[in-house]
Amino acid sequence: MRGSMRGSMRVVKKYAIKEEPLTIEKLSADKTNLLTGKGGETQLLLKSLYGNWVVCSCEVPVTIKRFITSNTFFLATVKGRGRHKSSCPLFKIFSESSESDESPTKIANSYSFSVSANEAGGSKVSPSITGVSESVGKEDKLYTLVASLFSEANCGLFSSEQKSGFADERDRIISASRRFSIGGKSLFQYLHFGFGQLKNCKEDLNRKQHLWRGRNRPQALVLAHVDTILEEEHGWQIKVKDGWDVFLPSTITLTKLKGAYSLSKGPILVAMIISPVSDENNDEFGVTRCFAAPVVNGQGFMVVSSDRERTFAKIAIKCILEKKMGAKLKKPLFSIEIEGEKVIADFLVKHGNLETAFMIEKSETALSEYETPPNIKKLFSLYPSVERINYTSNTSNADFFCRSKAIIEKVLDELCLK
Repeated sequence: MRGSMRGSMRVVKKYAIKEEPLTIEKLSADKTNLLTGKGGETQLLLKSLYGNWVVCSCEVPVTIKRFITSNTFFLATVKGRGRHKSSCPLFKIFSESSESDESPTKIANSYSFSVSANEAGGSKVSPSITGVSESVGKEDKLYTLVASLFSEANCGLFSSEQKSGFADERDRIISASRRFSIGGKSLFQYLHFGFGQLKNCKEDLNRKQHLWRGRNRPQALVLAHVDTILEEEHGWQIKVKDGWDVFLPSTITLTKLKGAYSLSKGPILVAMIISPVSDENNDEFGVTRCFAAPVVNGQGFMVVSSDRERTFAKIAIKCILEKKMGAKLKKPLFSIEIEGEKVIADFLVKHGNLETAFMIEKSETALSEYETPPNIKKLFSLYPSVERINYTSNTSNADFFCRSKAIIEKVLDELCLK
């Protein structure tokens, strides 16, 4: 069977290394193109094949795994089953950058993140970062790891019924980390908090590096709150707090979310990957990869994209506490694809089974405030109510505060009456 199917893409039952794979379906050219594509039709195909493997012309199987948080499906490698040839349609998916001179193995060694699903197996993080980048979308794999971890720990949700504060959220993150992996190891064993733990983290990796065999290099994740991050000529100056600055050279990849137009006003969350600083020396560990984003306050881990979003969240939390009606504020961290376009609400306010989405938008002109962009129209297919809070470059903080407060209070009153 294997010889007759060689050269085509086919769906098979999972099989051991020495077993002959049982073919379920030979994929047509159209389905093969969909398999390596993007969009809603690709998601439907991957969903229909979920639970099986796909074998390519290289005779190398790939698996399909699900990201629970966003309910999206991804192709992922099967450990120990070989690599794809450059002529294989699947090669580009796992090479991270078709234009890079670096080999896929080297990139995978540097940054290898995954999150375990509740079902058997795991869920591979979609690799999309290509070299040094100042701004990334919500498919950047370090963002995806952090956002998934925070979502699992309910850090993007405020409720008066749930304990909040740094210690409470840290404990929830630590507990959630047991369901995640980094470089094939449990993230629980390689998770640290605060810049003050960098030294301990490096020493811990040095002690445990003999446990890291195979293609993944020793690595750990450090989460820290800082005051500001300023870009300089040769790197980034991070102000941890008064009298404590850390400089990261430009050789370190530091990314931020699209929309986070400033990291000069804290508090800022910094997620750092600690791993060997060079391929030649596996004994010297340091920061090799960073992701930064504003958070609502230094006592929590609700990630936002801008100062305006931070202001809105603080107002919403205060109003929810004052109303004492049991409403919740949620910060979505993953986009949802509708008709081939990814959309995401900036915030959700929930009360019982009722939900209102909020979009915080900068209007280029006064007239654009009265126009409904396509992404807002698509949100109406997800949520029964969508509120827009527009502002311009001339909108003062006081005006933005007053308008946000008025809209939030109106929505809470309406939700309470329904």
